[in-house]
Amino acid sequence: MLQTAADTNLADCVHIGSTQQFINEVEQVSNASQKCQHVSRREEAVKEKSILSQQKNVFKSLMSSSNLFVSSCCSAAGKLEKMAGFIWANSRTSPVVKQAL
Repeated sequence: MLQTAADTNLADCVHIGSTQQFINEVEQVSNASQKCQHVSRREEAVKEKSILSQQKNVFKSLMSSSNLFVSSCCSAAGKLEKMAGFIWANSRTSPVVKQAL
């Protein structure tokens, strides 16, 4: 069967139409993929921000505990120093300590 010019034009139109449809579908898939990637990046950023916030809270808690511990140690050291001074001052006049020396 011989192909006429009209048949050729019709075949070209069908081919061009299916090519354009394919291009449109590829663009839709590409757009959807980009949206998914954007959502994934956003989710990762939110997770990272949450983790950093938790780490910051843990660090603050540790610093607070450390400061409290250092403060209590300094207080205890001050009390020990006062006690040692008191013992030293009284040891010179205490008959029990004089006998031990």
